[in-house]
Amino acid sequence: MNPNHSDILVIEDDKQIQIFLKYVLEKEHYACQQAETGEQALTRLEDRPADVILLDLGLPDIDGMDHKDPVPVGYHSDSGDFRPGPG
Repeated sequence: MNPNHSDILVIEDDKQIQIFLKYVLEKEHYACQQAETGEQALTRLEDRPADVILLDLGLPDIDGMDHKDPVPVGYHSDSGDFRPGPG
């Protein structure tokens, strides 16, 4: 990880959105982890904590609005808008 950039975990089940976000983040020199489900995300976070999580609110196995993790979360939607999470 670059000390000047955050380590970001993208939790997204849509492969095209996942590929796009990874491309954009890595182009800006962010370290980018990816998970397609909430279960995968929890495993990734155990192995390597993230500074920021980009969380799809419509995952097949968890409700993105019910997260209880102290990691800063930003929300993106299928319409392409992004907003910081609560907190």
